Amino acid sequence: MIPLYSLVLYKRSVNRLVSFSDGKLLVENEAGEQKKLREKDLLLLHPGPVNTIPRALEKGDFETAHAMLMPEDEESSLPVGWKELSELVFGEYSAPAALSCLRETLEGRLLSRKPGKKKKSGRMPKNGNRPSFSPSRPRSPNRPAPSNAARNRPPS
Repeated sequence: MIPLYSLVLYKRSVNRLVSFSDGKLLVENEAGEQKKLREKDLLLLHPGPVNTIPRALEKGDFETAHAMLMPEDEESSLPVGWKELSELVFGEYSAPAALSCLRETLEGRLLSRKPGKKKKSGRMPKNGNRPSFSPSRPRSPNRPAPSNAARNRPPS
């Protein structure tokens, strides 16, 4: 169960859990808009409690985290959660630190998030709130990002 007044991620939006109502969770986004959602549609970012969605921390050592998490081969990824990533980058697990790590992974410059695999029922597994982070390989400035079709193609 996600704690009340925690930071959660819904799709690509940061929200704050404000109440439980009729079997659904009421979340509030940065603009103050509220929405009722199912728990399985949310990803816990920080357990809080937070009164408002905080500002992200400005300077973290993402380069060192990238170097420490870089796998030997391109196929592997390291199971690092928001807490561990925040502690590695900022030396603390606070709501602003977790928010900064989220923003960095959404931008995909050094780290990328790999969500947990869905079961056949469509539900996320119980460890679905523990994403796996994989250091992103630097792209050549002359080479564009791969398209979705190229990413989904089986290896030859």
